[in-house]
Amino acid sequence: MPTLGCQFILDDLDRLTDAVFIGEPASSRPTGYGDAFRSIMPNSGIATRVSIRYWQSGQDKRPFTPIDIAAPLTFADYAAGRDLALEAALSYQARPPLGDLLVEAVKAGGPAAALKKATAFADEPEHRYSDVGWKLIGAEQAMLEKKQGAAALEVARWSARRFPRNSDLALVWGLIADAEGRKDEALTALDAALAIDPSNRSAQSLKDSVLKK
Repeated sequence: MPTLGCQFILDDLDRLTDAVFIGEPASSRPTGYGDAFRSIMPNSGIATRVSIRYWQSGQDKRPFTPIDIAAPLTFADYAAGRDLALEAALSYQARPPLGDLLVEAVKAGGPAAALKKATAFADEPEHRYSDVGWKLIGAEQAMLEKKQGAAALEVARWSARRFPRNSDLALVWGLIADAEGRKDEALTALDAALAIDPSNRSAQSLKDSVLKK
């Protein structure tokens, strides 16, 4: 199947289902060029193909569709006839969401335990292609909803340092700092979010709100 067709399937599965992706990222991205047009070079007669259509999946600028469980194929595995992705799929067992894991960690050992659990999750080799930043955002909000603001703030600070180019993580850091009554820290976080992405309207709106307090 053409690469673009594979990407369309990934887009739909990612958007419409709770499918678990196992293996390696596709060679396409959610938003990119496709539909190759065949041309013949006039002198050499060599056939070439050039992508002529820009396929846009909303505002999705990610380099690839995130993979939940990484199972990269090596040449040694290929030569041995091993399919690591299939092996990982057959042995897969569903885990609780990261937010649930961090909430339980706080109950057991406080903010330090939650930070340790978050760090271990981000460092797991199987999450090398996963959208860890997005999962951290959900986990931090889950802790805040469970009245674990101190732990949520600790993890949010670390997350913003761990992924310094993620504007949304800095935004959530600011949101949690504001909820915890730390106005100066909230403004620092929101300034960081806007420095990464000046078009982050949520960060600008929250900053305006914090400044009025």
